[in-house]
Amino acid sequence: MSSSSRSERVDRIVSYIKSNLGEIDCAPEVANAFDVCYETLRKQFRKEVGITIGQYIRQARVDEARRLLLETDKPVYRISWEVGYSSDSSGIRAFKRETGFTMGEYRKQHRENKRGS
Repeated sequence: MSSSSRSERVDRIVSYIKSNLGEIDCAPEVANAFDVCYETLRKQFRKEVGITIGQYIRQARVDEARRLLLETDKPVYRISWEVGYSSDSSGIRAFKRETGFTMGEYRKQHRENKRGS
């Protein structure tokens, strides 16, 4: 769904999630930050974005981890922490669940592909 068809509240929440990814522990915490009932936010977010707010947060973490893995030389444990995982092992597990690769495998494969291009 394009951002033009989303409400201003959901646009602000998406921006907040992207800016504060490393500090967000759970979706209800986002509702609290906006002084909104979690159930109301959960329904509105799913209706307007097409996925739950929890799924959005998980995907945003993986997307940011991908970017950091390819654009920086930061160690995996630091990337895990920066994108909001409680430990490097939980970050690695979550990343693998979403991508099929550990963070180290992802970085190695994509850097090798880039060199081979």
